[in-house]
Amino acid sequence: MECELCGRNATLVQTEIEGIILSVCSACSNLGKRAEISVEISDKRQNRMDFNTIDPNFSKIIMSSRTKAGLSLEDMGKKINEKASVLERVERGMRPTDELAKKLEKALKIKMLGYQEQ
Repeated sequence: MECELCGRNATLVQTEIEGIILSVCSACSNLGKRAEISVEISDKRQNRMDFNTIDPNFSKIIMSSRTKAGLSLEDMGKKINEKASVLERVERGMRPTDELAKKLEKALKIKMLGYQEQ
């Protein structure tokens, strides 16, 4: 990888230089101090991540619910204020944004978010 300061291809180390943590080569790491990076996930963040897990069969669930309701892609799009092309891609397997998934859940009376493997 390239050093963020000098551009050399070298083994990089995380270094704090003037309050910013950069990936730099060993020569440039002398300009600052080695950064100790730790990642902590609070319980609040962990719960949010669990909520945003989506059912792996979301595309089939959406398509069957929409057809069961007798709605075309265009009609569904108008109902939830989304483009039909976006809905078509979701039905083909593109993961919807959480916002779109919530709209679909509400409109189709289905549950996709907060999926837990059993």
